[in-house]
Amino acid sequence: MKDTLKYHPYMTFKPSMEFYLLGAWFDAQKAYEVGLVNKVVSRAELMGTAREWAERLNKLAPLSLRIIKYRMYKIMDTPVAQAEREFKKFVQPQFDSEDFKEGAKAFQEKREPIFKGK
Repeated sequence: MKDTLKYHPYMTFKPSMEFYLLGAWFDAQKAYEVGLVNKVVSRAELMGTAREWAERLNKLAPLSLRIIKYRMYKIMDTPVAQAEREFKKFVQPQFDSEDFKEGAKAFQEKREPIFKGK
């Protein structure tokens, strides 16, 4: 049961109850409808779609992505007030990073930023 409980934060209450009480397994379309997956594609489109997402993510600031991932996962596992306090401690040093300065400078200069993850 421990392994299946990890899906709970991704679904609303009613689909969660269906999943847990009835032992219902969801096909790809149902998984999409209840929020377990972001997109459903054919097997033939799978790698192309994955590469497209990877390319899009690769163009973004790595430190910003790290902050977003940290916050999203933390919110799921922590009471909101505590998560907010921890997030502020985590995010503040990011504002002093080279990437933050590069992002602001690139925006002002109307050019693509060159992020280094520093």
